[in-house]
Order: sequence, then C-alpha cells, then structure tokens
Amino acid sequence: MVLEKACEKQESSQISQLLEQVVADLATVLTGLEALSNNNKPKASGSSGGLLDREKIDLVSKRLKTLLEDDDIDSLLAIEELSDLLAGTKYLLQMKQVTQQVNGYDFESALEILDQLQIDLDSTGSGNNKENALDLKLINPLVKQLREYISEDDILSLEVMEELLPLLSGTDLEKRANRIADMINGYDFEGALETLAELESVLQETA
Repeated sequence: MVLEKACEKQESSQISQLLEQVVADLATVLTGLEALSNNNKPKASGSSGGLLDREKIDLVSKRLKTLLEDDDIDSLLAIEELSDLLAGTKYLLQMKQVTQQVNGYDFESALEILDQLQIDLDSTGSGNNKENALDLKLINPLVKQLREYISEDDILSLEVMEELLPLLSGTDLEKRANRIADMINGYDFEGALETLAELESVLQETA
C-alpha cells in the first residue's frame, strides 16, 4: 500500500527505497521456502554405502510373496519397494524379470523367480555386500548382446548397460563399464567397442 501511494505521487527516491525493502523481504521468504523444501525431500532408499537392509528386504519379500500367491496386481507396488532396497546389486535383474511376469499376469513364474532370489540372498550369508564375485552366467549373454548393439551403433545398447552395470558393481570392471556407458551416451560407438573388448578380455581370464 505504501509503495502504491509512492508510485501515485511519483516520489522516485521513496519508490527505490521501498523496492529495496520488498526485495530484501522476498529474499528472506525465498530462503525460508527453500530450506523447508529441502527438509521435506524424501531420503533416498536402497543400498547406499553398499549395505543391504536384510530385515526390510525380508519383510517386503514376504509381503510380495503373499500378493503373488493371491494373483494380486498390487504386487507391482511391493516389487518397486523391493527393487529400491536392492538398488545397485545384481538382484535388480531378477526383480525386472519378476516385474515382467506380473505384467504378463504370470504370477506363478514370478513366484519362482522370487523364490530363487531369496535363495541367492541367503547364500551370500548376511547379504551385506555388493557381490564382488562375477556372475558370468548373467554377465556373458548381456556382453554378447551389448557387442551386437554397439557394432550396429544402436542406442539400445544403453538398455543392456542398465542391466549389466549392477552385475559389475563393486568389481574391477565397474569403471570400464561406466566408461562404455559414457561413450555410448556420447555416440562414440567405436571407443565403446574398444573398451568392451578390454572388458571381454578380463572376463575370459576370469572364466
């Protein structure tokens, strides 16, 4: 109101002073809003720091199994929650397979994959690591498919990388795999192919 009256009287000095005050007040308000927004942001879930919360994983897995046994499409919500808890591990590939089966209403197959996932988790002991061992049965088919896509300069190779990267997480090959992904994103398929050849060489030595 004071600013409006000053504008009507065309008192330039008073207008400038009032504008400065308005800007200062707005800055204070915006700072407060930004702090409030940051405090309300959800915290990231998953296996940050390389640790898996087995207690939560087992609880969600049990709930998911019940939903699958009931042929309940709401199991997709539990799948999403479990996938978040398994982020950054090789188990994400199995979760994708579970999702595919549920989307196709094949709940029986989804249950079989989930049971195998539980067995795999139990076989790691406490499960509190990111699986430094290479699972060549899963890795080699993806590497073969990746080579085909890269050789054809096909951007679909990025989809293969999304499945491959979790399998190589925490291993000596992780940096090479990340370089390949960066090269594909930059459409440097020739460079990606060369780096893939290095990765393949290491895998052959591991076999």
